[in-house]
Amino acid sequence: AIYRPPKRRWTIGVTKGLIGLLFGLLIGWGLLRPEPDPAEVVGTIRSGLVSAAGTLEVVGIEYAESVEDGNVVAEPEYEGARSALVSSQARYLEARPGVTAISPDTASSIDRAYEDLERSIERRAPEEEVTQLTESLAQMLTEALGG
Repeated sequence: AIYRPPKRRWTIGVTKGLIGLLFGLLIGWGLLRPEPDPAEVVGTIRSGLVSAAGTLEVVGIEYAESVEDGNVVAEPEYEGARSALVSSQARYLEARPGVTAISPDTASSIDRAYEDLERSIERRAPEEEVTQLTESLAQMLTEALGG
């Protein structure tokens, strides 16, 4: 005869109990975690937009110092203007989902304004045109959430 020791029933029960407890904790955490405060979310979005708008000031300054009569006269400043534009747009893109949720038309208008500004810089437009575009875009960014 082959001898088999009897199975310990308590280990199966304890294992099932621990699995059930873990499953219950995971479900409870998923259902009971606090929702983000809407005011805090809007504040974060607004902060990103203000930062993007502030960076556009650098674009205007660097561009004014770098382009004259359609020619680049200071390459480092021209590259600085282009880099500042990329930085501004990156900050906006972080906030864009929130802007889109509130006003898809505003988000689309801002997207087009960034495209227009980028094209103007690439074709070395007159300083006045770039200044007008940066100021207009900065205003759009700061007023995107109604403020």
